[in-house]
Amino acid sequence: MGAETIPLWRPLPGWGPPDLSCPRTGVAMWEHDRDGVIYTVPDRLIDDEVASFMIAQDEARLRRGVPLTVLHDWSASAGYTSSARSRLTRHVLAHTELYARIGIVVRPASRLLGMGVQLAATTLAVAGVTFRTYPRLEVAVRALGIRRGGDAA
Repeated sequence: MGAETIPLWRPLPGWGPPDLSCPRTGVAMWEHDRDGVIYTVPDRLIDDEVASFMIAQDEARLRRGVPLTVLHDWSASAGYTSSARSRLTRHVLAHTELYARIGIVVRPASRLLGMGVQLAATTLAVAGVTFRTYPRLEVAVRALGIRRGGDAA
């Protein structure tokens, strides 16, 4: 039985270690003061395993009944599967009233990932979900006005 490679999570500058990380996928999660989370994905494909981790974390927070602001940093991602895109989109559509805003950081050079994200964005916008893409993490954090949990915005 071979040793499994465990990807390291990507740091979120100025935020310290993540509140939670998934050793199998390398996805890290930080809670922030706007009733929500920031996810960072390492240089890997966003697949069903990554989608399952994110959905499980969102669901735990959705139970509070307070609309979430979620920021996904996919700037290092190698892309994502249509299955993962579909699962993530369906999950948000099933809970539109509980998502205040969703932001996704995608490298401008990542055309295929960007096209998939725009497809999901169009679907979610029709359902009334505020969804925006950003070119860099610091731009997204500033635009969404989020801070480390407990800090004033």
